[in-house]
Amino acid sequence: MKLKWLAITVGVVGALAACDKKDEAAEKFYTQAIQADAAAMKLGELAAQKGDSEDVRNFGETVRNDHRVTVKSMTKGAADTGFTISESVTPEVSAEIAKLDKLSGGEFDDEFVNFMLASNQRAVADFQAAAKSPNAVVAASAQKTLPVLQKQIGRAHV
Repeated sequence: MKLKWLAITVGVVGALAACDKKDEAAEKFYTQAIQADAAAMKLGELAAQKGDSEDVRNFGETVRNDHRVTVKSMTKGAADTGFTISESVTPEVSAEIAKLDKLSGGEFDDEFVNFMLASNQRAVADFQAAAKSPNAVVAASAQKTLPVLQKQIGRAHV
């Protein structure tokens, strides 16, 4: 009888520990998504200001505005799953911003469009995987944002 209670106690403690364990996949998804949104807002702002062609300036504004909306959604999703994540940019994006800041004219336009296209293609793949997450909040966040990323890929061919 004591062994039965010991087994039940160990099972309950294990279940409680599992409940307390953070969803590392959700945290990683939201961290990457929010950082990507922050990056896109900065890059879009830069393109809206420095773009040589009107198409690139308009695309930059679209990117900036779209990601202002999605960062709010991602931040809420992160909070709903128990995370607070800052809107910082990765070193890769900081380097790209510095690179773009030195370019002008067609060189700027080409670099911006190519970077955004590659970035959004990677993001679409990540969001498609996240849309299948067992975490319902993560899946819903990914499904809600996927159309925005796919629309930007279509617009990146300016």
